[in-house]
Parts: sequence; structure tokens; C-alpha cells
Amino acid sequence: MTFIIIVFVCLIVTSSQPLLLAFGFVTLLLIYKLFWRPGQPKAIFFGLLLFWLSIIVKLFYADINNFSFEELSISPHILQTAYIAMLSLVVFSAGIFLMTSNTREVRIAALPDVNDYDTKKVILVYLGSIALKSALGSLGAIGLGEVAKALITLRSGFIFVLLYIYYKKNANLSLPLVITGIEVFLSFFSYFSSFKDILISFLVAFTFFKIELKGKQLFFLVFFAAGSLYLLLIWQAVKSDYRRYLSGGERSQAVVVDRDDALNRFYSLAKESKINDPELWYESIDRLSYIEFFSEATDNVPATISFENGALWKNNINHVLVPRFLNPNKKVIYDSEMVNRYATRKVAGADVGVSFSLGFLAESYIDYGYIFMFIPVFLLGIFMGWIYRFIINTSINYMWGCAFVTPLWVYFNCNGMPGAKILGWMIMYCLVFFLVNRYIVKHIDNFLRSSGYSAPGKAVITPLEIQGYE
Repeated sequence: MTFIIIVFVCLIVTSSQPLLLAFGFVTLLLIYKLFWRPGQPKAIFFGLLLFWLSIIVKLFYADINNFSFEELSISPHILQTAYIAMLSLVVFSAGIFLMTSNTREVRIAALPDVNDYDTKKVILVYLGSIALKSALGSLGAIGLGEVAKALITLRSGFIFVLLYIYYKKNANLSLPLVITGIEVFLSFFSYFSSFKDILISFLVAFTFFKIELKGKQLFFLVFFAAGSLYLLLIWQAVKSDYRRYLSGGERSQAVVVDRDDALNRFYSLAKESKINDPELWYESIDRLSYIEFFSEATDNVPATISFENGALWKNNINHVLVPRFLNPNKKVIYDSEMVNRYATRKVAGADVGVSFSLGFLAESYIDYGYIFMFIPVFLLGIFMGWIYRFIINTSINYMWGCAFVTPLWVYFNCNGMPGAKILGWMIMYCLVFFLVNRYIVKHIDNFLRSSGYSAPGKAVITPLEIQGYE
């Protein structure tokens, strides 16, 4: 920690925007103190870390390349927006903390005896979950796309079960690592590759255990970071040509080629890519950053467009809570239309197979302005924190609770997501968890136990007295 503080002090002193970077560093330290919790997966921390990066990453890029932060934006309000976005992150984090702080000390359910579990069966279940993930994609064709998305996200929690049982039994981790690597490779047979989600879920699960920056663990973390960065750059370099190949040249998100052809094409494009291209690095940074549309919205609202006085959030809530069979005229949300209405830039939309979102921070500002926008931001944090606590406390045991909160980093990293989708995805995830936890997990847990022991129906609440996590 001392080394990290020294590095940040040096960055602040040399930055073109030292106050913004100092504010960002204090915010990151606060997130670490609140959410790097011993004996819990670091899902909230990593989700908020990515949220934080999406606000400030362009400042790092500007300082390294001797640009001013403002040069990287077409909006004259970008610096002001960065401060507001960082403050919004603090408010959002406060809402999450308010609902999850008691899981830190007194609501940790007893961990099951790991010796009851059979590592071979764990591998079989994990391989089965990968096969299930491939099959779930077809649910979208019958109108169950949101259910499929929630199940696929929930399934990634099996990474925690796999690592937890192998790690606690001191079993060789080579096989889980190889299987995860194969899953990452196969994920490239997709218009939107999920390799990033797999890798971050793996990291969230891995950091459940005590981190020691030495020996094999240090080597693994360095290799993991370098490999992840390499894959991110490769994907950024090839995705346009690769997606065009997957869709057969059509402007759609459909995959019309078989898996072998697709993966061979991906491999050939990856070999030809030049990841040291400065333009590629900037494109990757620009893709990660997500405050530009928010800033452009502040250029237009209220200068040329009046505040909406809650209309956007009202529509978000109605869209989620009122099913289509009760409102046949319920509009389909086209995110790009919102950007084109409120932001300065005009972007392509669903007609060419792409989508851009204003994000819930911009929606909150457009509704209520700089002061009152923090109310929906705080309430959203409370809502998401409540779901985290609900999952931890109602799982059949603490291992499964940790497994099913592990994927939540995807939702906590919500900068750039529209409010309606955040609410809808979180509610659907919670419903799918409830059903899977109630009717399926007990049977899976019973199968994994070599002794045939049946899991209890409700988590036991005990103080946090878990060895090896401090």
C-alpha cells in the first residue's frame, strides 16, 4: 500500500490535472477500504474499480502522452463532468455500503466442509455449465433473451466453486486453469466475446483468498495481467473485421459461420494484428472511458433542451415494472436514439447493428441537474447493495452465496449503462438466482459431495471468524 501511495503522489505532482487525479485517488482508496473485505469475493470492489477507470483512464493517457485532458474531448465541459462523475461514484458506493456493511462483520454464513466435495465431480459440473452456456444462447430466439443473459451471468459464479474447492483442498490448480483457458478461447466464437467477463470473474474468485505478492502467486498475477491486456488489445484490433466475417458481411449481430471457421479466422486476424500501434492503444482507452456522452449532454441540457424533471427515470421504472402483455404499446428501447437526442455527437443505431448508451449518470443529470441527480444515483446503489446482501444471506451455504455474488461485478461496473437496463438486469438476475437457489443448487451441491451429504436449506449466520483471509 505504501508503494502504491508513493506512485500516486508522483502521478499527481506531474499530472496536468492534479486536483482531479487527487480526488480520483482518494475515491479509489475509499472504495478499497469499504469493499476489499476479508472472507468475501471482491465483486463490488472490482466492479467499482472498473467504474472508476471509466471516468479517469483518459487522464492517465493524456499525462503519459503530454496532452491536456481537455484535448481528448469535443465537449467544453469534460473536466467538470469528470468531477461530477467521480462524485457520483462516491455517492453510488455509499448507497451500496449502506446495504452491505453488515455482511462484512456479522452476516457471514458458515463455510461448508470442503473435504465433503469431490474435485472430479466439480470439474464435471463446471464442464456441464460451459455446455449449458452455449445452449442458453438459443433462448433469445423465443423471446427469453433476458432470462438467458441472467442464467449465463449466474453460471460464471461456478468459477468460484471450482477455485474454492480446489484451493481449500490443496489440489493441483493446473486442470481448472486449463479449463478456464479453453473457455476463454471458445468465447471468441461470438459477436460479443465474453473473455473479459470470464477473466474478471476468475480474478474476483481468486482474490477471495489471501493475496501474497511473492513466489508462484506473484508470477501468476503478473502473467494473468499481461495475458488479459494482450487479449484486450487483440480483440480491439480484430473485432471489426472479425464481426464482419461472423455476420457474413451483413449489418447484424447474427453469427452465420461455424465455430471452426470462426476461430480459424480469429487466429489469422490475431497473427496479423499490431498491438504496439499507438492508435490501437488509444482506441482501447477510448472504449474503456465512458463520460463523453454525459459531458456532451451537459452541453445541451439545459442550454438547448430543458431538464426532463424525472421523466427519464419514470420511463425506466415503468419499462421494467410494466410487462408488455399489460402494455402492448410498450416501446422498445433504442439507446442510440437517446444519445442522438441529448448529446452533441450523432451515432449509428440498431439499423446497422450497433448501440450506444448515454448511461444512467447522464440520465440522472438530464432529469434533475447537478444537485438532485445524486438522489437516483444513491438509490440505485442501495438497490444493488440490497440484492448483494439478499444473495449472500439466502444461499444454501456461504460457498454458494459467494459463487452467486461473484458475477455481480458486471452490474456494479455500470457507468455507461442505461437506467432501464440496470434495473431490468438486476431484477432478472435476482429472480433467476431465487429460482436456481431454491430448486436446483441443493441437488448440485448434493451431487458434488462424495459423502452424499445434503446441504442445509438456509445459511447459518455467524460472526466473521474465518482463518487465512486477513
